[in-house]
Amino acid sequence: MRHVLTFAVAAWIGASAMGAWAADAAQVDQSTKFDVEIYRAMQALLAEPLLARDSATAVLERIETTNLARESARSESAEFFAKVDALRGPLYNLRLLLDHPELAARAAHFSAATGGIRLAAESISGTTCQQPIELRAGQPLSIEVPAGESRWVSVRSPLDAKAPLALSTLGSEFDAALNVYLDCREIGKAPISSGDDNYGLQAIALLPPVSHPLVVQVRNQGDRGIAVVNAVQAVSISGRVTRSDTGEPISGTNVEAYLGTNPTDALYAGDTISQGDGNYQLTTFEFTSGGNAYVRTRQSAFDIRFLDETWSGVPCAAATFGLSLCGPGAPAPAATSDGVSVTGIDFTLSPGATIFGVVRDRGGRPIGDVSVTVSDRTTPLLARSASTDEFGRYRMNGLRDASYRVAAFGGFTGYSNQVFSGFDCVVGCEMIFGTSVAAEESAPARADFSLTTRGQIRVSVTVDGQPSTNFVEIQAFDAQGQFVTSGFVPAFETLGVIGPLEAGNYRIRVSGRGLVSEFFDNVQCVAACGPAELNASTPIQVANDTQPVELSMDLEGLPELLGSVTALDGSPIAGAIVSLVEGFSVRQIEFTDSRGNYRLRPEFVGTYTLVARSDDHVDEAHANVVCQPSSGFPSCPGATPVTIQAGVTPPRIDFQLAPSARVTGSVLGLGPNTFFAVTALTNNNQIANVGIFTRQLDNTYTIKDLPTGQYRIGFEGSGARLQLYRDIDCGFQAFSFNQCPQSGAQTLQMVDGDTISQVDFTPRDRYGRSGRVTHYITGQPLAGIIIDAFDPLFGTRAISVITDAQGRFSIAAFSEGAAYYLATDNSQGLRNQVFDRRECRVGSAYLGSCSLEGATPVMFPGDESELKIVLSPLDTVFFSGFE
Repeated sequence: MRHVLTFAVAAWIGASAMGAWAADAAQVDQSTKFDVEIYRAMQALLAEPLLARDSATAVLERIETTNLARESARSESAEFFAKVDALRGPLYNLRLLLDHPELAARAAHFSAATGGIRLAAESISGTTCQQPIELRAGQPLSIEVPAGESRWVSVRSPLDAKAPLALSTLGSEFDAALNVYLDCREIGKAPISSGDDNYGLQAIALLPPVSHPLVVQVRNQGDRGIAVVNAVQAVSISGRVTRSDTGEPISGTNVEAYLGTNPTDALYAGDTISQGDGNYQLTTFEFTSGGNAYVRTRQSAFDIRFLDETWSGVPCAAATFGLSLCGPGAPAPAATSDGVSVTGIDFTLSPGATIFGVVRDRGGRPIGDVSVTVSDRTTPLLARSASTDEFGRYRMNGLRDASYRVAAFGGFTGYSNQVFSGFDCVVGCEMIFGTSVAAEESAPARADFSLTTRGQIRVSVTVDGQPSTNFVEIQAFDAQGQFVTSGFVPAFETLGVIGPLEAGNYRIRVSGRGLVSEFFDNVQCVAACGPAELNASTPIQVANDTQPVELSMDLEGLPELLGSVTALDGSPIAGAIVSLVEGFSVRQIEFTDSRGNYRLRPEFVGTYTLVARSDDHVDEAHANVVCQPSSGFPSCPGATPVTIQAGVTPPRIDFQLAPSARVTGSVLGLGPNTFFAVTALTNNNQIANVGIFTRQLDNTYTIKDLPTGQYRIGFEGSGARLQLYRDIDCGFQAFSFNQCPQSGAQTLQMVDGDTISQVDFTPRDRYGRSGRVTHYITGQPLAGIIIDAFDPLFGTRAISVITDAQGRFSIAAFSEGAAYYLATDNSQGLRNQVFDRRECRVGSAYLGSCSLEGATPVMFPGDESELKIVLSPLDTVFFSGFE
C-alpha cells in the first residue's frame, strides 16, 4: 500500500467493525479482479482487434460505471479508494486503444503475455530467501503464489549494464508487491527498492547495479493466483514536488509517466507518489522505437490540494488522466531515449483558489453526503465535485482563478438539486446559468445552498438473496413508459437510490450483467424488456415532502456456461479464448485456465454461438464446426445455437481442437528494430485475415492458426519491396500484394497439424538494386567481395555492401532516380573492376588506385535487372566485367 494512505487506513481499521472489514476486503479483492479483466481485455483486443472490440468495450464501460457508482458511497476505506484509483491508468489505455487501434503495437508493450517457467505453489524453490528462483532478464517466470504468502527470486543487475533494469509483475493474476534486498541478511530492514500499484495493481521496482545477485520478495496481497515476474529494461525518472508559495515539500502527489512519440498518442506507463520530503522516483518500461517519456502530476480525485501540471509547467485539468487536457502549450519530454536515469524533473505546484460552503435544508439543518459540483462556466464538462460532511460543509481547493458554476445534487439524500444561487433543477443542472462564483487564489469564495425535500425511491436489490458481485442498474419510467432517470447499486452492496423525482407514478426496472431483468413487482423479462412487461408491472406513487419509498427486489441470476478446451489427445489448452457470439458481434469472452476449463456467465438471455479459439489449433464453434475467421468476423455456418434462459441450466460444452497448420521462417539481414510482417495470402494475393503472425527477437517469425488450404506467403518491411515466396520481387511501384505477379510465386498446401519451415526472405530496398558476384573460371559465387557505391557528382563513397555466401548483394537508394558509380574491393587475389567493364590493374577505387573517370553511372531502380559481376584472378589475361 502506498505510504500516503497509511494513516488513513489505520484510522479506518480502528473505527470499523469486523463485518465492515470483511465487506471492504471483498471490495478490494473485486478491484484486483477488475485489474485482471482489463489486462485480459487488452490481450484479447491486441490478438483479435475486431472480434474482441465489443467485449473490450463492455469491460471498459462496466468497470468505469461500477467504480463511479462506488466512489459516490461514503462507506469505502482509503485502501479501496487507492485500488480504484490505481485502475484508472490501465482503463485509460484500454479506452485509448479502442479509439485508436493504430496504437496496438505500443499498447502490447504494456500487456506482455505470460511466459517462461511455470512453478506450482507446492514447489520448494522460492519459498525462502535462501532458496530463490533464478530470474534472467527477458525470461519471465510464472509462479503460483498462495494468498497472503511470498515467493523469492534472485536477479542480477550488473555494474556495467548499459541500461537500468527493473522488476515487473505486469500480467499477474493478483495484487502483487515487490521488495528488493541486497541479500538475505537484510530482511527485516527497509528494502533498497520496492514497488506496489505502479501500473494498475501491478508492481515495478528499480534494481540498483551491483556485483552480485539481488533477492526479491514477490508478495501476494490478494487471492491465490499466478505471478508473472520479469526483469525488463527501464527508464528511471526522479525529482521533487514543492509548493510555489512557500517552497515546502508536497507529499502524496501522484507523478505519472506517459510514453509515446508525441503527447496526443502517449499511453499511461506507470506512476509513483511523492514522499514526505517531496522527492519521488518513477520507474517505467523502455520506450517503443522513437518514443518519449512525458511526466505530469495528478492530485487524487478524493483530495485535490494543488494545481496539476506537466513537466515543464503546462497546466492540467485536476484529477484527469492523460495529457489531452493539459494546456495551453505542449508538454516537453522528460526523457527521450531507452534505458536512462533522468534526474531533476521537478514540479512547483500552486495551491490555487478555493470555493467552500454549507448545504442545509429549508429548516436550516445541515445535510451530509450531498455532492457539490464546481465547473468552469466556459467548459462545463471539466467539473470538480466534493461531498458534504456530517455538518453539511464542503470545500474544493486547487482551482484556477476563474468564474465558476456551483451546483448541489441532493438526489441520493432525498433532496432537490440546485444551482447557486437558488435555481432548483431535476436534470441538466450543469447547463443552467446560475450565479457566477469568482474564485481567486488570494480570496476563498463561498456558495451556500438551501435544499427542499423531493420525491425519492430507495431500492434494496439482491440476487438469489445475496448482494450482486457486479453493479446493478435501476431505471424509472413514467406512466407512458418513457425513461425518466436511473441509479446504481454498487457491486457487493444492496441499496440503490433514484431521485429526486417529480410527484407522480413510476414503474421500476432492475437489470445487470448476468441477471434476469425484472420490473417491480416480480415481472421478469423473458428476453428484451418490452411494453408487455412494463404494463404488467406495479406503479409506484411518489410525492414531495414525504419519506422515500422503500422497495425490495430479489433478482435471478442467469445460468453459467461451463466446459473445457482440450487438444485431440485430451491435454488441456490453457489461455484459449471462448467467445459468446451474437450475429457478428462478440458479446463476451473468457480465457481457459491452466486446466483448460472455462466458466462464462452470459450477460443477457438470448441465443448465441459459442466459439473456442487457440493460436495453435483449428478454431471451432459448438458443436464440432470449424470456425476460422473471415474478414475479422466469426464465420460458423452449421453451428449449434446455445440458448440462455432464466431457470434453465445449459449443458456442459467441451471442445476438442485439432492442431492447426503453421509456417515458420527467417528474415535475413534485417536490423533488430526494423519493422516487418509476413502474411499468408489467399487467391489473387489477397489478405483475408488468415493466420496469426508473431515475430521473435532474432527476426524469425511464425504464422500459426492457419486453416487447411493453399496460400502464398508475402513479406513487407520498412523501406523494403514487397516480396512473395519464393524470391518473387513485386517491384518498387507495388504497395499492396495484389500488385505483385499472379504467377511464379510458390503455393503452399497447408494441412491441419503440418509445419512448413524455412520460408525465408531477404529484404530488398524499395529503390535499390541487387546483384551477384561469381568467379570467371569456376562460375561459383564469391562471398566477402565489397561493393562500393560512389556519388557521381563528388566522387565520395556513399555506401558499401558485402556479398553473402551466395555471392549476392543489395544496394539501397534513398529515393527513386538516384545514381551511383560501382566498384569492387577484395583481398582474395582477384582483379577489381569499375562499372562498366573497366578493369582496375593496380588496386581498388576505394584505395584511390583505380580512377572513376569515364565510369557509367548505375541508375536506381533502373530496369530492375540483376547486376552480374564476374571477377578473374590477377594472373588471368582475359578481361571480364559487369554483364
